[in-house]
Amino acid sequence: MRHECIILAENPGALAELCGISLLERLLRTLQRLGLTKAIVLTATPEFVAQHLANPSPHRAKVAIDLRRHPSGPGCREADRRSLA
Repeated sequence: MRHECIILAENPGALAELCGISLLERLLRTLQRLGLTKAIVLTATPEFVAQHLANPSPHRAKVAIDLRRHPSGPGCREADRRSLA
């Protein structure tokens, strides 16, 4: 059984904070509680997201994060499916 998830973080809203914790961070913590061990994060700004996730959190320590560049805009979805297969 594979324990991984693909997260599409296309806009800055993924890094919006709710009570001091970003939505992306909350999602990664939830995935760890569900037993997932790998998350592929697709984003147009992987450097910015990497900087945001640079501070380690014990609440997501067991989730390996693979950041990948994702061109934003319409028409990108089919190419994404092929590249992730």
